[in-house]
Amino acid sequence: MTPVKEQLIDIENGELFVNLCGTGPALVLIHGMATDVRLWTPQIDALAAHFQVISYDMRGFGRSSRPEGPYRAEDDLARLLEQLDIPAAHILGLSLGSSVANRFALAYPQRTRSLTVVGPVLQGYVDAEDFMQGLKYIWAVAREHGVDEAKAAWL
Repeated sequence: MTPVKEQLIDIENGELFVNLCGTGPALVLIHGMATDVRLWTPQIDALAAHFQVISYDMRGFGRSSRPEGPYRAEDDLARLLEQLDIPAAHILGLSLGSSVANRFALAYPQRTRSLTVVGPVLQGYVDAEDFMQGLKYIWAVAREHGVDEAKAAWL
């Protein structure tokens, strides 16, 4: 089993919980909704054999701080890489994390070595009405009661 270093990284108005392991080119793993860094545990050994793997809890997830005021998740990732002194990385996002990965690649192309999105959140097509009603409900719960309640409602 690959040793994993855990740490909290200071970002603007908060902290991100980060797992670091392996050596080689940097690979950032961004989790989806209702998950955290533990999602990546089964893949760590294989990936750490080839990459410096950086997985982190986005704000409001896992052991990272909760959002206080507006923020942009792609800027959080940029600050995380700055704090780790990593000029550019391969970026992999799953589901909700794919949105962060896409926005990061668009905002910081010079810091993006490659982009992989798994189960991406896409825009520009019409979703089924019942899906959209459920999603609107989740968003309303998040606005009124916070991320934890929204995650519970999502499940």
